[in-house]
Amino acid sequence: MIKDTAEQGSSVWSLESQPPRPRKRILLKVGGRLFETWEDNLDNHPDTLLGSPEKELFYDPRTRTYVFDRDPEMFRNILNYYRYFFICLFSSVY
Repeated sequence: MIKDTAEQGSSVWSLESQPPRPRKRILLKVGGRLFETWEDNLDNHPDTLLGSPEKELFYDPRTRTYVFDRDPEMFRNILNYYRYFFICLFSSVY
């Protein structure tokens, strides 16, 4: 845990001073393959389909997943962009 060292004259952010924030898990079914991520990963990109309220058009309440008819091999790279803020292409993608 990070501790606040304000008594030493510096102000260091402390995890202990922050209230715990519940994370919401998001399930995405792309091309028949199930992917999982945290909602805040998507919310970090509000100008994209998955980061905007528009994604609700693709929500299936019966399965509690967002369903997209797209290539799951390519989507794996797109989801990593949402997570890490850069594209990392694997050798199987040309």
